[in-house]
Formats: sequence, structure tokens, C-alpha cells
Amino acid sequence: MPPQKNQIILICLFLSITTLIAFWQLKDNDFVNYDDYKYIVDNPHVKEGFDASTVAWAFTNYHVGHWHPLTWLSFILDYKLYGLNPSGYHLTNLFLHVINTLLLFLLFTGMTQAVWQSAAVAALFAIHPLHVESVAWVVERKDVLSTLFFILAMISYAGYVKRQKVQLYIVTLLLFIFGLMCKPMLVTLPFVLLLLDYWPLRRFKLGSSDKVAPSAELTSGKQSSKKKKTKKQTVEVTVNYSSLPHLVKEKIPFFILSALSSLITVLAARHTMSDFELMPLGTRISNAVVSYVIYMWKMVWPQNLAVLYPYTDVLPLWEVLLAGLLLLCITGVAVHYMKQAPYLIVGWLWFLGTLVPVIGLLQVGIQAYADRYTYIPLIGLFMILAWGIADISTNWRYRKIILISACSLIFLSLLVQARIQVGYWQNSITLFEHAVRAVDNNYLAHNNLGVALSDAGMYENAVKHYSEAIRIKPDYENAHFNLAHRLSSQGRTEEAIEHYSAAVYIRPDFTNAHNELGKLLASRGNFREAIFHYKEALKKDPADAVTYYNLGIALMAMQHYEEAVRQILEATRMNPEFVEAHNDLGIALVHLGKTSEAIEHFRKAVSLKPDYMAARDNLQKATELQQRLR
Repeated sequence: MPPQKNQIILICLFLSITTLIAFWQLKDNDFVNYDDYKYIVDNPHVKEGFDASTVAWAFTNYHVGHWHPLTWLSFILDYKLYGLNPSGYHLTNLFLHVINTLLLFLLFTGMTQAVWQSAAVAALFAIHPLHVESVAWVVERKDVLSTLFFILAMISYAGYVKRQKVQLYIVTLLLFIFGLMCKPMLVTLPFVLLLLDYWPLRRFKLGSSDKVAPSAELTSGKQSSKKKKTKKQTVEVTVNYSSLPHLVKEKIPFFILSALSSLITVLAARHTMSDFELMPLGTRISNAVVSYVIYMWKMVWPQNLAVLYPYTDVLPLWEVLLAGLLLLCITGVAVHYMKQAPYLIVGWLWFLGTLVPVIGLLQVGIQAYADRYTYIPLIGLFMILAWGIADISTNWRYRKIILISACSLIFLSLLVQARIQVGYWQNSITLFEHAVRAVDNNYLAHNNLGVALSDAGMYENAVKHYSEAIRIKPDYENAHFNLAHRLSSQGRTEEAIEHYSAAVYIRPDFTNAHNELGKLLASRGNFREAIFHYKEALKKDPADAVTYYNLGIALMAMQHYEEAVRQILEATRMNPEFVEAHNDLGIALVHLGKTSEAIEHFRKAVSLKPDYMAARDNLQKATELQQRLR
């Protein structure tokens, strides 16, 4: 029997209120120093508003190693509405999460007519602590926005299957495109649609017969008063099945879009993908196998969740083999019962398949796994739980009481855990302090906590956490760089040089470390080595005006004026408003006897900064020198 309208409305109301209770404190949370500043606070493009150049930038740039133009446009809209008030960004994420929850419920209710199983899936999706990261982290607008289009595409597809209207097929395709422009993780949608074709849409079946669906039982109107037995008759329910090859062919446009999106993603992330020599294929495969099991365990026992989980270089062989065996066993069970309980294979393959883009086979970053990656994949396991428990409990005595009691206890526990997890995202310090406590030897969290403490002016504590990160992982170049920067600001130059040197030794293309090391060496009169490090920095980043300027100053100190002029002139070409560069370029030109050109640059410096006294003095002296030479 189809679910009643009032029942649907009440469940939607319950899901909305429950989700808001779990996440409402987000409105008081701040931005965090984990990409929020790169994406929004320090991003001039987001602050420019909607114009042709900004929209073009959103669609053509790979800022921070990703291509997601619709996500950028959503942040631009947020800035127009809220400025840099983080509450607005957080509440937008929460609003999208609530909509996703309701749409997920309506999707499964529409496809299966099983209202309570669908409600269970949606409730687990709404308040599971593993999903807090996707909602509480402003940058993960990618997750909630792309999932909106993901679910809408499935709703449209279900409508297409039912009505066979080409317009709905086109709408599904467009929604898929929009989703890919929010986050490319949606490349698995064609695979998910094929799973839905098997169950619950039942567009194909595996077996010898492709004509008739399983029989349904109807009760006749006559009943024996003596034996009190119900006489039943069966009727055949005919279903229009399609062949699997036909359904795959139907989705060719979706697979083409997935391939294009994957190519764009690889091109965009090529600078952030880990060096495959440092991250061997065997290591990445081992981590992927173990990560699947970790995600399942954290779904069941969501404790010690952290924003960062460090990559383990070598996993114990027994751990990898045991995890692989568990995955194979679950797959075997799902295949064995795929006809009696099709949701098992569909939910399991949904979980396995939708995690493939982020499971680490192509490693981006140095995290082993991440809570945010489960936002879509866990739906598959939630399906198995909801329908599996309903099937298993069919003949239980006191079934309704047991299920209501158990579900209430589970949902209440998840709600409390989600609220606690949201609290850790209050600011950068609370976030990374929790990560340090939650995961042993979390050098990534120690480093980021050091940055947060440094930003808050707690410099000594910052040094302690940078040092702890280095103790845990001596070859972690970012911790060496951050510690060197802090030591340099405290006047501990020798120690700073030591750690900058370690950073460039570990990562020879570390531009900022080369540049900062060059500055310290130059300050100690070691100009030859400083010049070497500036040139190394320019090899990796030849478009940095400051490095050209620093190189020019070091060359001037060694009286290599002609080469100094070339380098500083390049700095002014890249940044015509570089005041100090114009002034020092003038000084170098004076040494070469090019007084007229020097005067032009001194004047430029004064025009850009009228109170720049050094440039004013140099302009006056150069003018007097020119007059004497006439």
C-alpha cells in the first residue's frame, strides 16, 4: 500500500527537526585554517562578486588543485550575502544537508514504497557523526552541494524509468553535469544508476527468466469457518525487463561525462597528487583495502573521529590480508543472497564503488582516509541495515516494540555524538586539539594546531607542537618550515636556518623554504648561498616577483649590478606597484651610471608611496648627481 501523504509530511518534519538539533550550533562556529582561508577569506576572486571575469575564473581555474565552478559560484554568492561572517556559510551548508536528507527519504520511498526503511536510511544519513565533517567544514560545500544534484539526478532517473520520457533523461544528464561541477567524486553516478536498475527499479534480473517477476500473493474472499485457514491464490505480475547490455548502452553519455570529469580532475590535481615513487602502488592498494574496513567500523562505532588521519607508510601484512578477506567474505554473502535480498548486493556495491574515486589509488594529499569521503558511500550500508533488519525481524515476537526501542536508542546516541562532533569544529584550535587527542602520533594535526596557536599569538605552544610533529615524523617538511618561521621571528636564526635547510633537503622544490632560507642567509652576509636558494625557488615558481626582488638585492650586495638590474626589473614587470623594487632598482641603476633611468624609478616609488622617505632622499640625490654631471 502506498504511504499516506500525512505520514510522509510527519517524517519529513521529524527528519528536519532532528538534523537541526544535531547541527544548529554550527551558526556559532568560525572558519578553520584548513583550506577555509585559501578558498574564501584570502581569495580575492570570491570577494569580487558576480561579473564576467569572476565567472570565467570559476570555470577556467584549478585553484587549490580542483575544478568545481559551481562550488566557487556558491561561495561568491555567500560572500555577497554574508561577507566574511562564517555563520552564513555554515547555515548554508546545514540547509543543503537538510534538503539532501529529505530528498533521500523521498527518493527511496518513491522507488520502494517502503516508508519506514526509507526513513531509517535518511535518518542515519542526517545525523551520523561521520557526516559532520561534510556539513561543519565550510570548504566541504563541495559535498553537500554535489550530493544535492546526485540525489536529484536519481529522482529524475526514477521518473524517467517510470514514464520513459526523453525529457527526464536529459534532465538527469544535466543534473549529473551540475553535480560534477560541484565535486568530481560524482563520476560513479552511472554505476549507481545501474545498481538502481537491478534494485529497487528491477529493470533487469540475473537468471534464466527475463519475463516474469516473482509472484505476489492475494487473499481470496472465501474462508473455511471450521479450519480457519486462509485460501490463497497467486497472480503473476509482469514486469518489462531490459537486458543489462541495453541498460549499459543507455548510460553511455553518463560514462563519457565521467571520463571527461576524471581527466579534468587529474589535470587539476596534478600538482597536489603525491609522488608515486614516494607512495608506491602496493602501499596505496594496501591502504585502500584497510580503509574500507575502517570506514565500516567507524560507521558502527563513530568514536575518535578526526579531521586528519596520517598516512601510514607500511601497514602490517596481516592487517591488509585480514581486511581483504573480510571484504571478500561480505561480497560472497551479498552475491549468494542477491536474488532473495537484492538490497545486499546493491548496498554493498554502492559502498565499494562510490568510494573508489577517493579511496587513495590516486593519492591526493597525505591523509590515509577522511570522514567526509563517506557522505555518499555510507548510504549503501544504511540501505543494507534498514532493509536487512526489516527482513530479519519479520517473525520476531514483540517485533514493533523491539525495533522502536532499538532504533530510538541508536538514533539518540548518534544525535548526541553528532552534536559533540560539531562542537569540535568551533575553531581551528578546538578542531586540531581534538585531532591530536583522537589519533595517536597525529603529526598532521600537531602541525596544524601549531599554525592555529601561532595565529592566536600563542607562540611558545606553537613551537611545542611543531617540534612534536617533527619528533613523530622527522621528514615532515611543512613542520620544519613552520618551526623555522617561528624561530626566525624569535631571533633564533641559527636554529631557523637548520630547519629551513631540513625542509629543502626533504623537498628540493619547496619554494617558500628556499626563499625564506635565502633571506636568513643574506641577513648573515652569506649572499652566495642566498643567491643559490633564490634561484632554486624560481625554478619551481618563476612568476614570484618577491623572489626576483630578493635575488636582485643579494646580487647588489655582491656588486653584480647588471644582473641585479635584470632581476629587479623582472620583479617590477610582474608587479608594477612594487614600491621597494622600484627604489632598489634605482639604486642599482645609479651604480651603473644610468642616472636618468634611476630617477624614473625613484619617481615611480614616490608616486606609489608619497611618504616613502628613502625613495624621496634617493630621488633628490640622483637629481643632484645628474645636475652635477651636466
